Amino acid sequence: MTATANGHVLAAALDYLRRGLTPIPCQPRSKLPAIAWKELQTRRPTEHEVQQMFGRHGLNIGIVLGDYVRIDVDGDAGERLLAELCGDLPVTVEFTTPSGGRGLLFRVPPGVSIKTTTAKDPGAIGTHQELRFQARGAQTIVPPSASDAGEWRWVPRRGIDEVPIADLPEKLAQLMRPTPKAKPFVGPQLAVGTTPYGAAAMKRECDKLAATREGGRNQQLFRSSAAIFSLVAGGEIDEADALAAIEAAAQACGLPPGETEATINSGRAAGMREPRVAPDRNSYYDSDAEWSDVSDDILDSAPPPEDGPHEPTPRPTGYTFDVLDSSAFAKGDYRPSWLINRLLVAGQPAVIGGPRKALKTSLLVDLAISLGTATPFLGYFAVPRRRRVALLSGESGEHTLQETARRICAAKAIGLESADVLWGFRLPQLASAVHLIEIVRGLHDHKVEALIIDPLYLCLLAGSDGAQASNLFDTGPILMAIAHACKSAGCTLLFAHHARKNLKEAFEPLGLEDLSFAGIQEFARQWILLNRRVAYEPGCGVHQLWLGAGGSVGHGGLWTLGIDEGQLNEDFTGRRWDVQVSTASETRQLEAEQTARQKSYAQVEREKAEDAKLLVALDGADPDRQGYSYNRLRELAGISGDAMTRTVARLTAQGIVEDVQGFVAVIGSGAKRASRGIRRRPKTDHSDHSD
Repeated sequence: MTATANGHVLAAALDYLRRGLTPIPCQPRSKLPAIAWKELQTRRPTEHEVQQMFGRHGLNIGIVLGDYVRIDVDGDAGERLLAELCGDLPVTVEFTTPSGGRGLLFRVPPGVSIKTTTAKDPGAIGTHQELRFQARGAQTIVPPSASDAGEWRWVPRRGIDEVPIADLPEKLAQLMRPTPKAKPFVGPQLAVGTTPYGAAAMKRECDKLAATREGGRNQQLFRSSAAIFSLVAGGEIDEADALAAIEAAAQACGLPPGETEATINSGRAAGMREPRVAPDRNSYYDSDAEWSDVSDDILDSAPPPEDGPHEPTPRPTGYTFDVLDSSAFAKGDYRPSWLINRLLVAGQPAVIGGPRKALKTSLLVDLAISLGTATPFLGYFAVPRRRRVALLSGESGEHTLQETARRICAAKAIGLESADVLWGFRLPQLASAVHLIEIVRGLHDHKVEALIIDPLYLCLLAGSDGAQASNLFDTGPILMAIAHACKSAGCTLLFAHHARKNLKEAFEPLGLEDLSFAGIQEFARQWILLNRRVAYEPGCGVHQLWLGAGGSVGHGGLWTLGIDEGQLNEDFTGRRWDVQVSTASETRQLEAEQTARQKSYAQVEREKAEDAKLLVALDGADPDRQGYSYNRLRELAGISGDAMTRTVARLTAQGIVEDVQGFVAVIGSGAKRASRGIRRRPKTDHSDHSD
């Protein structure tokens, strides 16, 4: 039975689960998973979860290869390679595939480390001619599944309910074991004393050393050490970074740790005699010179490594004690300039933060276009001059950004093509020194004055080696590195970042402490924080937001935004960008006045209702307008004591009712007693009046 019989597939999935396997649903007639299954690489689903996952009709079925391996034998070449490499194999579960191949399942013994491996015959002709070993982290399609080419079927007498899954033979485990390698130097977690240029140069030299073969390793170790320590002497590389990187690269090329110290010391002595710094930061990224030129120049004046004692090497720090006296400091002009008046200054890193779906990206597009056209941001905040902006977005995509940019330009009555904005749709890895170098090169080449990265969470830890977002000591150096890179290019860094979930005050102005990740609030020198003032009604297109701003130079403020984006029509038109900005005090005063008016209106309506209730009761009880007991009228109208007093006073002042003098009420026993009486005022006969 094929996968189109959904009940059969569900039964098979539950059977796999009971056998200790992890079943996952795959798309109909396809090998592709129908769900996100990363979590199921580390845990097995419950029976209830399996029933839910396989609730759709027509699904195929796969299993996660955690403690199991699949051998995929394709074509004559695959069969030949299996026989040559593996020989006779124990009987195990086996199935055929629609392409004519076969798959075998084996159990991985505890403690055995394996990886996915593929063997190919160079002389094989055509596709599906290989032997593939699939291991942990993969998933494989299994019976009962089907594709347009055919079905996955159990081999007779080799089905999962006919034979047990055999343990992986040792000869196969040897083929699949990862090749042990010493880890070469990888893009650093930058120390404070290491610049992006120094880190990139160090990585290049260490990669060269790690790849050196026996016969030239000591000479290359000396050359690389000399080249790197010349940059340590120049303050481009932190000494601790340099030593750790060189030792790791030396170990990666096969040099034992005990045999490298003397050569490294010789290279250090040579490098420290020739301090080097990055070329002019305004031009060095345009240079096509090979880095090897640097080490070659150093070696021209350096003695080769020798055995025996070495002279003590001066201890570099990667830091120079540069100070100003008070006279020079007093004469300096350190005043910043505005990117956007009252909101952002140039040269200081900024965060634009807010919860999900708070229009962060849309406002960043407005900000980029405003800077790139010298038009007011949000139609309210003045932009002193035109600047080139680069906006790198990793989430929204080309269509969304283009559609948003066109709406914003239409609101500004300008064309999108006139905006001095560069648009990018790939984010860099901020923990990678190589990527930082590329950022600075791009900023220099394109003369970018403001770089916007959206969002930070997708790229902050990318390229790092186990850094944690919750650890200030992990995030701090990465943030410092990208800030330094932008500053070296004369560019202001702005990035979008999200707020923590479950804010204490869901509809109040956001604070820096509400942003997620460690180190963000400490790092940001200025900020724009967004939050909703009221819950958004889906489909209405109207957003009520808080916008709070501040910074280390002392600027700041709180505003409210009313943004009407319109509603999307079936032909994808109808959306707009209509923004109203007010100060928070203006909005609060307006809302207070509106509240007062609403309360006044409600009071008037309440009084009208009470007046009507009293008159209806009075007309029913005293149609002849002779008078009626005040107390009985109050009970009849259902009006409380104070409200009755106010209502009668109001109607009396309007000349509608009046007190009856000398009114006598008849009580329950028939007795009469003087009481307060109320009646409608008698109708006035105007028939005898003449002009």
